[in-house]
Order: sequence, then structure tokens, then C-alpha cells
Amino acid sequence: MGDARRPPAVPIPFVETADKVELYRALEASLGSPFRSDPYVPNPLPDVAPGPSGVGKGAVIKRLQEVRSGIHFVVAGYE
Repeated sequence: MGDARRPPAVPIPFVETADKVELYRALEASLGSPFRSDPYVPNPLPDVAPGPSGVGKGAVIKRLQEVRSGIHFVVAGYE
């Protein structure tokens, strides 16, 4: 029994005789997904740093901002 998620078999041309475009198209068809030139960036997920005052949440956020670009934070408080 075949796997319904797997694309149908596509013959891959010989690397020595195929031009680059033909080879890429065959590989894309075989994988069932196009190649991309831009890097894959997953959707960001929120991180939550709960805790009482003075436990170091701000220090953790500050350090993350130092080592990673594009990190933003929001402070939410309630009484």
C-alpha cells in the first residue's frame, strides 16, 4: 500500500547531462515542494515569563535581547 502523502515517483535526470533548471524541477516534483531562495523563518511563538516581583524576569528578558535580535516584550500587570 502506498503512502497518500508521498508525491508520485518522478524520474531524476542524470546530473552529468541535465541542465540546472531541469534538475531542480525534477527534484521539486519528486519532493512535492518547491525550493526557496529566501531563508525559512517560522512564525514566532510568544514566551511568557511569569513570576512575582524581584525574581529576575527583567534580567532574563534583557539578556535575550542582547543575544537575539527582534525580541520584544510587553509588561502586563494587575491588582
